[in-house]
Amino acid sequence: MKFASSAMSAPLGALLLAGLAAFGHATPEISIQGFGWVQTGMVGNATDTTKFNFNGNWMQTAATQVTANVTVDDHWDGSLGIGAGQEHPMQGNTQNARLLRVSIATYITQANFTYTHGERGHSDFSATFGFFPYNYNPDVKNLGLYLLRGPVYPGALVSGFETKETLPISNFLGTRLHSSLGNTEHDLIFSSETENKPLFDYSLAYIFSHRLGETFRYGGGVNFYHLLPVYGFATNPRDGSQFTFVKDADVVDPIDRSYFYLDPANPADTTWLSHQGTKLDAFFSFDPKALLPEWGFGKNDMIFYGEAGLIGVKDYKGIYADRSKRIPVMAGFNFPAFGLLDNLSLEVEYYASPYKNDLTELQTGHNPTPVSNRSNNLRPLKLDSGYVLASGDTLRASRTVVSEKGGTVYEDLAWGDPYDATNLHKDDWKWSLHLAKTVMGHVRFSAQVANDHFRPVGTGTTNTYFSIFSTMDDWYWMSKLTYFF
Repeated sequence: MKFASSAMSAPLGALLLAGLAAFGHATPEISIQGFGWVQTGMVGNATDTTKFNFNGNWMQTAATQVTANVTVDDHWDGSLGIGAGQEHPMQGNTQNARLLRVSIATYITQANFTYTHGERGHSDFSATFGFFPYNYNPDVKNLGLYLLRGPVYPGALVSGFETKETLPISNFLGTRLHSSLGNTEHDLIFSSETENKPLFDYSLAYIFSHRLGETFRYGGGVNFYHLLPVYGFATNPRDGSQFTFVKDADVVDPIDRSYFYLDPANPADTTWLSHQGTKLDAFFSFDPKALLPEWGFGKNDMIFYGEAGLIGVKDYKGIYADRSKRIPVMAGFNFPAFGLLDNLSLEVEYYASPYKNDLTELQTGHNPTPVSNRSNNLRPLKLDSGYVLASGDTLRASRTVVSEKGGTVYEDLAWGDPYDATNLHKDDWKWSLHLAKTVMGHVRFSAQVANDHFRPVGTGTTNTYFSIFSTMDDWYWMSKLTYFF
């Protein structure tokens, strides 16, 4: 991939120079950095095919970005950058394959200024304002980062191949205050929500970390999510007009309601849900190389790391009543690669949430509830012959599929109804194997095989907000070739 770095850097540099006029610096130091990549992969197996069949679907993206970094004086730095990427939507089924579309998205890589007190690179305090990247646990390659990634209610987890949280791409809009005192670092982040509904609410997070020599690092934090709502009625709905009241006779399971839960034994007992919530998190990293003989280990070899979170401190009767079901735990290890690879990292995760890892209700219905059978237009009924599914007014046995010889046949859902909460513990365990290799300081190859919380960007006809992997048999692979300067 070729880059028109001079053509793109000229307007960026001009914009930065204009913005720096107020500082009175005619010749600030400006450097340009950027990278571009091509990425491809395929879904090896996706068990749940009731809505889409992603088995064998190919995925590919291509993007480039360039960022201008400016040093104003001994205390002020700034960054401004843009990027553009092309995404290949997944087919989902044969009909969608005929309607595939190409989408090109532009984005901001960074747009911020930082004030540094003390010597740059060894400062005791800094403040960043604007749109900036942040990662409190840089050992993570895929799973984890629970404190600042994903909503609180519903407790859906987010991950995937080299998401922006693990790359130097901005993921926070707001302010970061950083303090470094000896081996201890503190971060206070006040940010505006730009991804999950309701948008623009302000959250406040605090993270600390402490390093014991070169061997051990640990830390933790708290995130007061949606602490300051922009529209209180959207973040904490309390008006009956905001809800869809469902009669008990029409309820298939306790989550088949919007926003609230009514105890069937006491209909006057109402649980009012909220998008607000508090996350807690702890993490560590152990690098034993300093304690071992010199065997030619690479920089990242032998590092063992982990993280645990609590997704929502507050319990809600009937829906989020069990705090133990909201505690994800992950562990990772970098196998010895002896310089042949940048890293060869295996990560595993356990999360006992009884609900589908689906953000559809949040993103389209603005609901802090799990996805219900009603929202999917699928209502499980138990008959003597086993599970059947009712879609609208049409009752059909299991699901229809197209046979290899053509024609429609019926195929049983061998693993039961995917929207039955008692069945949704088959995705409690996740795993990810990631590797990367940098060549000549400018070319990087990376790849991953995983069963994680991957969400496709969409199909040819609709957006998709759910994780497509629902059992331990599911997996996909992805690879990327990157050039950077």
